[in-house]
Amino acid sequence: MITPWQWNTKLATGNDEIDGQHKELLARVNHLMEAVSQGNKKEAVADTFRFLETYAVIHFASEENLQQKYGYPEYIYHKCLHQDFITNLQNLIKKFGREGVTPEISMELSKTVCEWLVEHICLEDKKLADFLKAKGLK
Repeated sequence: MITPWQWNTKLATGNDEIDGQHKELLARVNHLMEAVSQGNKKEAVADTFRFLETYAVIHFASEENLQQKYGYPEYIYHKCLHQDFITNLQNLIKKFGREGVTPEISMELSKTVCEWLVEHICLEDKKLADFLKAKGLK
């Protein structure tokens, strides 16, 4: 079984809205990883993939709205990172649709979703949170 990604202080940005959404994303990613590793029915995994895709879009829009509202100087770059993630996730969903649950899908899921998300939170989202804190927001 693939080790679940746990929320910890390393991932905390200090922005309550962003952190709450990140916690939900990680919980959903863990649910998806568990479903894939247990070889759950294709429909159950597909439903979780769809939810994750939808929630990621909502979360990214929330972050991008904050960036636009407060004039975040790295808005365009950050938005491109989000779009790349969505594109990669959609490609993985299509591959899953063609091939079903495979060891390769599990590995790609870990790299494309889990590792990217944690790295993005630790680097890019923390920069955004620091910018928002400097604006007096929490």
